[in-house]
Amino acid sequence: MHNVTHIKRVLDETDKLCVFYPEADKDIIYAAGCFHGFIYSDEDRIRTFLREIGISNEEISSIIKAAWESQTDGEPETLEGKIAHDAHLLEGGKTFLVVKSLMTGTLRG
Repeated sequence: MHNVTHIKRVLDETDKLCVFYPEADKDIIYAAGCFHGFIYSDEDRIRTFLREIGISNEEISSIIKAAWESQTDGEPETLEGKIAHDAHLLEGGKTFLVVKSLMTGTLRG
């Protein structure tokens, strides 16, 4: 379920939510959305990648924090984390959420 189409749906929801929060850093939210599916297993590799492409340490910390906060069972503190979190919850709409839950449950046994 964490593939490019999932990320696209999350980022589409991000666009909708950011309309209400123009002060949010959309770049941080977008990056967090792209990394949220594997932040828990590859945080160090993500940090290395971001450093290698010239992202500042401050921005890297914000991206990593928002990616962690985007997890559906997390409690976000930052505005960017809250938007990423809610976009992750809302992606795909109601029908998709049912299908996603059934598929995830089946895979997990």
